[in-house]
Amino acid sequence: MLKQSELKLDNSIFKDSFLLTDITHSYQYQNGKRTETISSYNHQVLLPLLKFEKINVKLERPLMKAEDIPDGGVKVGFEGLVATPYIQNNNIIISAKTDKIMVQK
Repeated sequence: MLKQSELKLDNSIFKDSFLLTDITHSYQYQNGKRTETISSYNHQVLLPLLKFEKINVKLERPLMKAEDIPDGGVKVGFEGLVATPYIQNNNIIISAKTDKIMVQK
């Protein structure tokens, strides 16, 4: 039987069109309790070619400070983007992580 974790999306559906709109962070958990240690940064990205669907892409370091993102967002690209779908409350959600994020012109 195919496991949900074995499913990967073909990144060509994104058409290399990403708009960074926010950056938040996630904390590490130990024994089920949140610590004050930041584990990763979530880069909220809109997909203009997919009706502005929103995904969060995890990365170890932020591309920039959230307050430095201009109104309307920043066009970005990724190296090593891996997007994995999963189901939550009867909705398909995309979990994504990347090796590198960079601003595009």
